[in-house]
Amino acid sequence: MKRTKNLLIATTAIVAIAATLFVGCKKDKDENVNQTEKTEAASFEDQIKAFQALRDAVASGAKADGIVSVEEMRQILDLAANFEHSEHMTCCVHTILDTLYLAMPQVDENGGVTEVDVVAAYEAFETELRQHMATSSDGRNLPSYFSIVMPEKGGKAEENIMVVFLRGEEEREAKGNNSTYDDDGPFVEDDDWFWGDSLGLCKYNPYNSTEDAAQRLSYYFGFEIPQQHVGDNYYVYNVVHVNYRPCEHSVYGFSSHYYVDSFMEDCADTWLFCYLSSFPEDPCVVWEVMNCFWRSVKRNIVDLNGPLHYTLNPDNNVLYVPYHCCYFSPHRFYANRYYYQVHVAHVTYCDVIWDETPLPPVD
Repeated sequence: MKRTKNLLIATTAIVAIAATLFVGCKKDKDENVNQTEKTEAASFEDQIKAFQALRDAVASGAKADGIVSVEEMRQILDLAANFEHSEHMTCCVHTILDTLYLAMPQVDENGGVTEVDVVAAYEAFETELRQHMATSSDGRNLPSYFSIVMPEKGGKAEENIMVVFLRGEEEREAKGNNSTYDDDGPFVEDDDWFWGDSLGLCKYNPYNSTEDAAQRLSYYFGFEIPQQHVGDNYYVYNVVHVNYRPCEHSVYGFSSHYYVDSFMEDCADTWLFCYLSSFPEDPCVVWEVMNCFWRSVKRNIVDLNGPLHYTLNPDNNVLYVPYHCCYFSPHRFYANRYYYQVHVAHVTYCDVIWDETPLPPVD
């Protein structure tokens, strides 16, 4: 069966549609943008419906003998996982990165994977996700932004597909909106926060809070829905998660990229918090430095011309994916006779499709 060929329309074509818009008067431009968004949503829906039809056919015992490439398989899993299981419409706090591992199906001599194996891999993902969320007891029960990382030939993870995703708690109270502040930053006098471990404000005794400097900084870099799309549904695809650290030494426990801000202000030594000491401490990040970090994140990641605003898709090294949101986590580790206490930026890149009339929910 060849129904999935509709699903395998390269998502780069969607980006190309947007790139063809010409600049005219505001009314014509708005109409063109609106029509483009409708075209993108329709293409996305066609791909999702094609995969849902394939799954129904396989479940009913129909013959499915189509072959897809490994990259097409990644696209299928990315689209379906983020449409059916991502809670990205819900604002979350205390977010962490999590990972599931799926067995990689057999790849033929031409680099192809059968449609039946693609369906089986997706069903295995759903089973793993359901079991993982059922056994997680930290209160972070909302998964979102699934990134499908295919195995690299010759690598340690050659036999596994990694599904990297965010997991967080629903935000009960809005803490900040990035667009409402001037270029200086949102922090004011006495906004001095302990670096991490939910130690709270520096002017109070520690260990009596649920917040810290990293968490407070995170509140200002969640995804903001544009005014013209308030109330609309949105789909995400081509999701990529990247970690950036401000210290040259690697942070133990996960992979991260060392980054140096070439335009660093003199209000801090590094673009994010990085503190070295000979014994463990609970350093305080004063409000002026909090604003300094806020500006550096804006300058390097959020701004359209920022050096970290786009990332290459790790699976094909061709597709540029734009910044979407980020959060920050504190880490302490010992290396080279020093204790390192740092903030790490966890950046989510993805493409977004807006739709005023979303697909019906999945049962």
